[in-house]
Amino acid sequence: MNTALAGFLWAGFIATTLGTAAFWLVRAQGITRLSPTRHLGGFVFRDPYRPQTDALGIVMLYAAGTLLLPPLYEAILVQAGWASWRGGALLGLVVGIILAALLPITSRAVRAIRSGLMPEPGNLGLGWGWGTPLAIVLAHVVYGGVLLAVLTALT
Repeated sequence: MNTALAGFLWAGFIATTLGTAAFWLVRAQGITRLSPTRHLGGFVFRDPYRPQTDALGIVMLYAAGTLLLPPLYEAILVQAGWASWRGGALLGLVVGIILAALLPITSRAVRAIRSGLMPEPGNLGLGWGWGTPLAIVLAHVVYGGVLLAVLTALT
């Protein structure tokens, strides 16, 4: 296996795991009802409470975090001259803010929300609790910072 690809996969796996853990730490406080895996799986499955919904959501989360985002983050940050954990955290901050802002729009494509089995997120996801934007942004800051820290350590 190409060492660059292996580095992206390893860094992406670690960053996705820690970013997701940061999100769930906030969720455990009861200040958001958003479940990223249920939300992602809800793009495909109508019923958010089927185990397949969460299972597919986990696969989608890790596919994006290990395969799609690492080379994109690195390319952006190398071009900007910010290829460090700080640059990764800053890019994660920007991505988290954008995703929180787009949540009401992207949620229209979630079958589970359209069917009425999951509530609408509202602006910034506030319909799912006041901590939803905080959890989204924190998870992406952790993801970006860890991703670039691991990638930097591997090179």
